[in-house]
Amino acid sequence: MYIYHFQFIKHMNDNNMDWINENKNFEQVERDTADFIQAVTGTKMQFDKNDEVVNMCKAWENSMNQARKEEKESTIVENMRKMVNNSNMTLQQIMDVLEIPMKDREKYAALVQL
Repeated sequence: MYIYHFQFIKHMNDNNMDWINENKNFEQVERDTADFIQAVTGTKMQFDKNDEVVNMCKAWENSMNQARKEEKESTIVENMRKMVNNSNMTLQQIMDVLEIPMKDREKYAALVQL
């Protein structure tokens, strides 16, 4: 059990997923171990809270994908703020130029909070 803790802590900042995908033991990790790893590492992995066994490979992949999505959104919001403050364009014009989908515009407008 403890070997998973240490392996996960050792590799949690790696840029690729090879370390976890190559270790089939991470496909079935006891729930207590998954909870412990999440608590110690501060990761925000998504898995069903009712599962007794967790596929850490999938949970970690989902976590990394979510982090990338949040980073992308953060970068877009910061760039939109800079464009509004340093140009004569309105936020709506900037969203047009950046081709922000209509369904996401309300979210981005709230995040920019001018």
